[in-house]
Amino acid sequence: MKMIFKKIVQLLKYIFNSPTLAHFTVGLVCSPTKSFCPICQNGNRFSFICSGRLRRPNSVCPVCGSFERHRFIWLCFENYWFKNGIDKTEITLLHFAPESCFKQKFHRLFGAGYMTGDITPGRAKKIVDITNIGFPDESYHYIVCNHVLEHIPDDKRALSELYRVLKKGGTAFLSVPIRGETTDEDLSVVDPAERTKRFGQYDHVRYYGLDFKNRIENTGFSVSIFTPGDVIKNEKIRILLGINNTNTMEDNILFIATKK
Repeated sequence: MKMIFKKIVQLLKYIFNSPTLAHFTVGLVCSPTKSFCPICQNGNRFSFICSGRLRRPNSVCPVCGSFERHRFIWLCFENYWFKNGIDKTEITLLHFAPESCFKQKFHRLFGAGYMTGDITPGRAKKIVDITNIGFPDESYHYIVCNHVLEHIPDDKRALSELYRVLKKGGTAFLSVPIRGETTDEDLSVVDPAERTKRFGQYDHVRYYGLDFKNRIENTGFSVSIFTPGDVIKNEKIRILLGINNTNTMEDNILFIATKK
């Protein structure tokens, strides 16, 4: 029986381009569940926890604390790395403002090649200013930077620094809050209440639109955009994975930027 199970999982890995989805599919048949977190791989008979200012339902994993965007991004990671057959033992990855739900997973995958950086002391291995990254040119194969650039006044310089420290052919996984087609930006707005009203949070300096892709490309990257529907076609499965919350679809966009 164990051998049959392993063969089924192996087959599903190649169907889904994701080890997590392979195990999820088999588990769903064996034990019906209302939710399944692709990061910690815990399933339960209750929905994800409601959270956020707007009290988003089906939002937070009660085990690892991941949000909708984290679970979606993780599936994108798996899809990308599994499809490209990457040997993660020889890869270096720089992770900005590291999310707790990712850190242990990345450390297990990349070992000594995994580095975290944050401007605030104590939040990462190194204090790193994203507009002046203290690493040599072409240091990393991959960069992960989620919901950071909307805080940075000079985001163009930050993107240039990301480009500089990536190896040629390396990839940056970038996500920011997105609203509409065009970025709303005004660095003269400093009042926390006005920033919250206009940009969604007191310490945000802009609200990106889908034209964020152009900013990345202007740095020299080639860019692909992924949404939950690109990774998981079936809406019912997206709901079970907690990545189909319509209130947060603006967060569920991943920009995969490759250094030419």
